[in-house]
Amino acid sequence: MIDELRKEAVAISSASKDVNELTKAWEKSASLTRRKNADARRKRAEESEAHNDDLFNSDEISYAELKDLEAKLKEKENKLRIQEDQEECKDYVETVFEKVYHDLQRDIAALIDLSIKAGTLLETSVPGVKSFEGGDALTTKVCLELLLDIHEQTEEIHEEVVTSVAERDKRYRKSEVQALYLAGNITKMKVIEKHFEHAERKALQKAKNEKAKRLGDLVKVVEEAVFEAGVFEQNERSRIVAAIRDLNEGDISTDILRRASETLDGLHESTKTLLTLFHRLEVNLNTAEVEADIARACADGEPESKVQELRSEMKARETELNDEFTRRMGVVDRDRKEDEQLTKPRSGSVGASDEQEKEKRLKAALEEAKRRNGHA
Repeated sequence: MIDELRKEAVAISSASKDVNELTKAWEKSASLTRRKNADARRKRAEESEAHNDDLFNSDEISYAELKDLEAKLKEKENKLRIQEDQEECKDYVETVFEKVYHDLQRDIAALIDLSIKAGTLLETSVPGVKSFEGGDALTTKVCLELLLDIHEQTEEIHEEVVTSVAERDKRYRKSEVQALYLAGNITKMKVIEKHFEHAERKALQKAKNEKAKRLGDLVKVVEEAVFEAGVFEQNERSRIVAAIRDLNEGDISTDILRRASETLDGLHESTKTLLTLFHRLEVNLNTAEVEADIARACADGEPESKVQELRSEMKARETELNDEFTRRMGVVDRDRKEDEQLTKPRSGSVGASDEQEKEKRLKAALEEAKRRNGHA
């Protein structure tokens, strides 16, 4: 099932390549249109200039009338230039943006469906002894890794959506500002420029907030899964350790001690792997939340000192997370080191029947761990 979901995720390829090819093809066509329009504009200007000069040289118009004709031509050409720019922007939206945006949203929807399926698998996954013994059971580690990979792939496409929207807005802004410039309305042009700049900052803030929200929701799911798996594995470890301690010195064979040690090693590594996955998410969430705060500060016109303050807080928080992670891993390593003393080979031997009887309890503890995983 895991492999099938991964294949489906791979099939949902990012549209970035299509975006680049589509944009490149459109730019080529748009460039030809611009050149054609520029050539036509230059030809009209040359013809008009030649005609007006003939009229002026033959004393059919005065110098003032000549300048008036030139001003009217300039005004007419500016209006035509504005129309051309607006048509180009409209064509970009219809030819490139709308297709790209639709495809990206389709991919996001498909990945969300896969994420829901991965989350369902996680709910029925098994941690502990069963997770590193092979078999058909889906392990918590494998399900978590799938869920995180799908999330990262989804976020990459979200970034492409943000980039596509920003590119569309940039082209629209350029056409609007250019229109006011050509119309000679510089005062309004400056007002419009500020309006667009503020809108861009707000759009970035919204995108950053949404990213942090998605990651926060994922952290809650992963935190619950890691916590439950950690408790489960700790209980298994406690039962195995208790069974070993319950045996008298010399009443257990080297083989059963080896099996117990390998099982405890597996639990130890499983717990560390899950904690590492969760720590990575915690750090990413801290970064995403601060980036959202910085985007808000920029949108609200906060001074640069506020941005630097937020960055310092992010680094301080990341240091706290790293210290806490180190502490957690230290506890896990310390517990395993203590357990190693119990599973070292012991001197002395016992009769076969006696040994079988006394080892039965430890074997039962190991088997019980497997059964509990199977029904978790």
